[in-house]
Amino acid sequence: MTLVYALMMYFLAGVLVWLSVIASGAGIFALAYMLQRHIRKNKGKKKKAADDKTHTYIQYAVYALYGLGVAFFVALCCLYKNIAISIAVLKTASMIVMRNIRVLFMPFCSGALLVLWTSTWIYGFILLVSCGKITQPTLGGQYKDIALSKELKYMLWFQAFAFFWVMEFIQAVFQYIVIVGVCTWYFTSTQDTRGQFSLLKGVWWSLRYNQGSLAFGSLLLAVVWILRLVFEFIDK
Repeated sequence: MTLVYALMMYFLAGVLVWLSVIASGAGIFALAYMLQRHIRKNKGKKKKAADDKTHTYIQYAVYALYGLGVAFFVALCCLYKNIAISIAVLKTASMIVMRNIRVLFMPFCSGALLVLWTSTWIYGFILLVSCGKITQPTLGGQYKDIALSKELKYMLWFQAFAFFWVMEFIQAVFQYIVIVGVCTWYFTSTQDTRGQFSLLKGVWWSLRYNQGSLAFGSLLLAVVWILRLVFEFIDK
């Protein structure tokens, strides 16, 4: 399915991009026309003063939409070459996938590592929670209460932070490997030679030269994940 999608992107990228861009501009004019038609349809009806005010605001919105549509197509004409370049980039990306099938195995490799890391993390998390004081509730039943000390709570928060940090780092490393493979293939390709698509070089570079940058970027994403968890906890 990925190869079929890559073939479609190679042969139909230009058509799809231009259709979507032109349809977006046409949608702006269509929305303005629908609002204008709504105003004309209700113009002769008896209505309250508040309705007149609403129709005035809608008319202003119609003018704004027509202006936005004109600006959109002017910008489209000015950015014609940039859009053509983006279509060429899409075609090149699909060509890379078709000529270097092994790149399709990278998501499976990263997924396997993520599953391994998640399983290890869950084991450690359960082990850490079990260090709390387990007591029987006064009402009885099969459930138990686990009282966590302040130190254990800090450890659990650190464990959660480490989970997101390592998870984002694994994904960043595999994305970097693909990036290196694509760049080396692109800049070593000529009309006569096919180009070198080296994933092993990406592995070496990620560990030897850019491990700190990948870890720092993953750190920022982990901080964002923790902030989201905190706000979700406060919300509930």
